[in-house]
Amino acid sequence: MKKKKRIPTNASKSPLPELAVFHRQRLSSYTRDLLEELIGTALPRCVEIARPKSPLRTIRQIEISVLGLRPMAKLHRDFLGIPGPTDVITFPYGEIAICAAVARDRAPEFGNSLTTELALYAIHGLLHLAGYNDLTRRDASRMARLQQNILTSASGKTAKPQSARRNPSADRPPATRPTRDPARDSQSRASRKSP
Repeated sequence: MKKKKRIPTNASKSPLPELAVFHRQRLSSYTRDLLEELIGTALPRCVEIARPKSPLRTIRQIEISVLGLRPMAKLHRDFLGIPGPTDVITFPYGEIAICAAVARDRAPEFGNSLTTELALYAIHGLLHLAGYNDLTRRDASRMARLQQNILTSASGKTAKPQSARRNPSADRPPATRPTRDPARDSQSRASRKSP
């Protein structure tokens, strides 16, 4: 069932975009209120560290949609030309799609709850809007540290250290790297533990 909930996010000195979370899948069970709280708490930190010319500095609304496997695979194919689902796709105009089915499959590998894994995907998307990318190992490692630190701050719990996983796109020559505003293959997600 489609559900939209507006989340107040005026805890920062900088003007914050309006945040809306849409729950558009029914098969994976997660704690919606906690997910929305974690994302709403993470947003001011992402705005604070946003690079000067990043979309997060200018957009007025962010929409995060939690999707199922098929809708995410369709987005991935239609907009990035890559078959199959992925964990997160971020569009520069402020739309972020995160996949509950991918998160459900990946969360146990990292000792995360489904809600925590989805929060990491949303924070990852927010970091892309803040001007960060993960196309090189160094950048992927930096993003992994940032998203873990932001999640730890948002949840109020201490997270265990993490290390970046290999990002397959970092090994491709630039000419063959797909143009994307940042879809992130689930194989390139950084190792992490639930806070």
